[in-house]
Amino acid sequence: MLVLIGALDRVDFRKFLDRFAEEDSLDSRETFTPKGIAALLSRIAGAEGAPQRVHDPYARGGELLTAALDAYADRPHPEVCAVSPHTGMLRLAAMNVMVHGAVPELRNDAVVPWLSADRDQPRADRILANPPFNASAGGSAHVEWRYGDPPPSNDNFAWLQYVLSTLRPGGRAVVVMADNAAASDQPKEREIRRAMVEDGVVECVIALPSKLFTGTKVSACIWVLGTPTPHRDHVQFINARNAGEMVTRTRRELGQEDMELLLHAYRSLRDGGTWPREEHGDHVMGRTVPLAEVRFRHYSLSPVDYVDAAPQATTTVEDVIDARAELLRAQDIAADRDRLVESHWRGGGPAGDTGQWSSRGWERRELGSLCTVQAGPSPSLLHTGLFDSWGVVPVVLPKHLRDRRICDVVDSRTSDDVARRLNRFRLHEGDILCARTGTVGPSALVDASHEGALFHGNLLRLYEFASDVDPRYILAFLSLPQVVVWIKGRAAMTTVASIKGSTLRQLLVPVPPLQEQRRVGALLHSLDQQVAAHLRVAEEADRAHRNLTGLWLGDEVSPGEPATTRIATTGLSDEGMLK
Repeated sequence: MLVLIGALDRVDFRKFLDRFAEEDSLDSRETFTPKGIAALLSRIAGAEGAPQRVHDPYARGGELLTAALDAYADRPHPEVCAVSPHTGMLRLAAMNVMVHGAVPELRNDAVVPWLSADRDQPRADRILANPPFNASAGGSAHVEWRYGDPPPSNDNFAWLQYVLSTLRPGGRAVVVMADNAAASDQPKEREIRRAMVEDGVVECVIALPSKLFTGTKVSACIWVLGTPTPHRDHVQFINARNAGEMVTRTRRELGQEDMELLLHAYRSLRDGGTWPREEHGDHVMGRTVPLAEVRFRHYSLSPVDYVDAAPQATTTVEDVIDARAELLRAQDIAADRDRLVESHWRGGGPAGDTGQWSSRGWERRELGSLCTVQAGPSPSLLHTGLFDSWGVVPVVLPKHLRDRRICDVVDSRTSDDVARRLNRFRLHEGDILCARTGTVGPSALVDASHEGALFHGNLLRLYEFASDVDPRYILAFLSLPQVVVWIKGRAAMTTVASIKGSTLRQLLVPVPPLQEQRRVGALLHSLDQQVAAHLRVAEEADRAHRNLTGLWLGDEVSPGEPATTRIATTGLSDEGMLK
């Protein structure tokens, strides 16, 4: 093994680490810092001045130290120190550093470095760190902290203060921290932030986009720290929440262009320049904030409090008029649905006298005798690789089945060519879809708007109903809580919750005369339409609310300044408007 490792170059070794992390399913305390983030931290720390010593107090796979070595590749290697509580990971870090041509000093602390028996820890010119987010090792109350005792709930501010305590005068530390450290209302944490800001050790805080780090969904910030500078009268804030692209369903990466833009923003602000949004767009935004404003915000260090991630929308009078018109249309449709439901209630039978309605004496037949039950296409026929945002044929997924309707099929589409090959899986008005895998139980009626769509392999389709069966009645029966329990109970018998078509066919369904099915189905379907119509009213009312708020108050909100109370002159009459 050692011979093989010795034959790897630095690129191959990083691939080895990534493969190791993937196959060993490392948790958030052990997983490696993404290569791009490691490079960004080392470049923010600055290659100028050729530091004598670089330190990582939580070394993981050594990726931050090797990024620093790459930054100084044309100069003599600085001393490199790696600390870790995990012996195996420390060995990986050592091999990684040695592949990069340096011999690291290794320190294996039992828990966290500030509780080490060796309290005489050498200081460093550059410290790069990605400690565990929101973890707690306990025992920090017994340490003398310069800026205050961290709360026992997590070690975020213990790590920040430890890093500062091991920084040489004039040095720089770059630390990845969980978002909540920058803006938490926990009294001890807020007091520590206050003390750090007033002591001038906080140079810059950078908000990163979400989903950059494997093993955790917590978003993060980069803290750039220096040694005390009591006369510092500002802090730089950079908001990069909109940077990067999703490379998988769950992971985002910062591209090289994003990295360069972020680094350029940091250097420009650090050197006294500005970073106007008009020139650089919304992916990376930054500004230098005077200390008075940080005090005004009770020492929040969250960049989003100082640099808005989205351009301020301009709401016009026309937007409000349009929102009002859409709301009135939605209300008219809802009123029609209300009248339809009322007519069904008064129509006699189950609608007019529900107390006399009983299913006793009805014939019970297996679902498979009432309709055809078809499973969706296998993954080999229809998989996410065939989805195309430019496609013209919608693909209905289990998540689209809500309130016995198919809703919001906008994010899954495929091409006409794929749909033609899967023509036998095309939907028709009056079909019923049932979720067969995962969250089994939900079902929905296919209406005219989804005619010709495909359905996913995690769904079952009921179609070709017998002549004496009303699909709306079958949908109502499938929606009964006891039927949903029956379906989920049989799905739970499999390794992955899944109801087979052959099992669903065995479901016994009470079958009244067709006329009675239609009366039941008509009333219940009209109630579903009433639900949908009133949900639309709620959506349009919310849209109108947003537009009115934007028109009246939108111009009054700017980062860092208290909003004024001036109300914009809209030019609208008071008639029909909220007062």
